[in-house]
Order: sequence, then C-alpha cells, then structure tokens
Amino acid sequence: MDDKLKQYKELLLIANDVISECEYSLTKIYNSRVAEAIDRWNEVSRKVYELEKETEKNKEIDGTEGLKMPEKLKPCPFCGGEVEIVGHNNANPFMIFCENCGLEFGIEKEYHWWAVKAWNRRVSDGKT
Repeated sequence: MDDKLKQYKELLLIANDVISECEYSLTKIYNSRVAEAIDRWNEVSRKVYELEKETEKNKEIDGTEGLKMPEKLKPCPFCGGEVEIVGHNNANPFMIFCENCGLEFGIEKEYHWWAVKAWNRRVSDGKT
C-alpha cells in the first residue's frame, strides 16, 4: 500500500508541475494577446485623433452635405469656363458640369467636399 501511495504522490507532483507549466504558458499567451490588443487600440486611437483634427479644420459647414467646402471649384481645365456641381446620377454620386464647353465629369466620392477636392487637384501643382 505504501508503494502505491508513493506512486500516486509522485504522479500528483508531476501533474502539479504540468499544470504550473500550462498556467505559465497560458499567462504568456494571454499577456501577448493583451499587448497586441493594446497596440491595435493605440493605432486606431491615433487614426481617430487624426480624423478629428482634420474634421476640426472643417468648421465652416456646407448646407447641402453638412461638410466644409474646402475651396471654390477651379475652372474647367479644358476651356477655363466656370463649373458647378449639378447633382447626382445613378453611375456617379457627383457630376461637375462646365457651363462653357459642356464637359461633364463624374466623381465617385461619398461627400460633396471630397468631390470638390478631387476636381480641384491638378497634376501640374500636385495640390488638392
């Protein structure tokens, strides 16, 4: 009986060691996952902060879309005529129309001010 008891005690010690090693490994894995989650949260927080800063720059509100008009539309690059955003069609959210030459330009942007920035971008100046 003593031999069996000794064997059980030895098995119990081995089991305790295995459990301790498992707990240690799980703790390392858990801490690693928590660190990854914190890093991801910090990254997302930085992006949100940058977007908030950009939004803060846009304090003047355009009544149509609720977003700031970054600037006036630049003239038509082909004829120099005045242009305007004439609304939506099914294919493109915004159409820019030149009153002088009749150019129609569809811009697939979600917001009015993005469409204006896209239209105003010129290869020659690289600015929006």
